Amino acid sequence: MMASVQARLDEMEAAIKKPSFRQSSGRANEVNYWVFDYPPECELEVRERVEYLKKKNRKGVDGFELVVFDLYDIIMDYLEKEDFLEQCYRFEKRRGLDRITKAVNNAMKINDDDSYIVQYMSTM
Repeated sequence: MMASVQARLDEMEAAIKKPSFRQSSGRANEVNYWVFDYPPECELEVRERVEYLKKKNRKGVDGFELVVFDLYDIIMDYLEKEDFLEQCYRFEKRRGLDRITKAVNNAMKINDDDSYIVQYMSTM
């Protein structure tokens, strides 16, 4: 059974507070990150908790800078910037969600080291 969103948020908060999480430790000295997926009906609960964490972090209570990226917003911004949004709607109707997901992944080079998401995050 999957833990409640609240329990998973508690787990995430505890994990990112640990100094070991914030230390670059991989072979390429990469920065650790936490991807938090959740059911759409929990959107408001998650937003509220993330805002709380950001405000708390701004006060310097946790001793690190919390940076939050919303993957949905990044993807939508990309599709709008490239003028692909309407095209995606039509493509999804004709070919289905799986096919449009694959097309968007390919366009954004999701599996590449220089993917749009990586580029976006590195400019922040």
